[in-house]
Amino acid sequence: MSKLASQRYGEKSYECQHPWPEDCHCQCHSPGLVAAAFGITEPDGIRRPLASFDALPRSPITFLHGEGASVEEAENSCWLSFQRIMACPGHLFDRGEHDDGYCICIRCSLKGRFLDPLFYCVICDEPTCYSHDVRGQWFCERHHQRMLEEHKSPTQLLCEEFQREGLGIEEPCRLVTFPEQEPVAVG
Repeated sequence: MSKLASQRYGEKSYECQHPWPEDCHCQCHSPGLVAAAFGITEPDGIRRPLASFDALPRSPITFLHGEGASVEEAENSCWLSFQRIMACPGHLFDRGEHDDGYCICIRCSLKGRFLDPLFYCVICDEPTCYSHDVRGQWFCERHHQRMLEEHKSPTQLLCEEFQREGLGIEEPCRLVTFPEQEPVAVG
């Protein structure tokens, strides 16, 4: 039996045309369901809506996206990306401007966090991009609780207050801003 890709808005699942791995989540969106703003503008000036297909394989862990005039075309585009990744002779990653471990293989375009972050926990010296204080000192997930209260950002304090009051934030909040640092490229 073929893998089924879920669709939004209660539509029937799409039967995939390619043999996606069993542990790969697939989802798609029919052309009629994609907002008109995300369409193809034809030479005649008419905007045609796009279909999309997303695959989230577990090995390697990444996110793949394909687009086309139909779900079949979108899946084909996504499948070609997956096949290129699987056939890569050896990933050669480039950080670009990312310092959190996110990188792109310059051979096959695999994207994800495959490199160590360029920051180190001030407690254990392990690579991390989990959380930092207002002074730019980094803390790993294991040690972020040891950050001094007076060095926490307003965002961190607010997240902790939400956690204490049970307002829906279940995991420790990570700071979303990063201290200024020169981008480093590897590869």
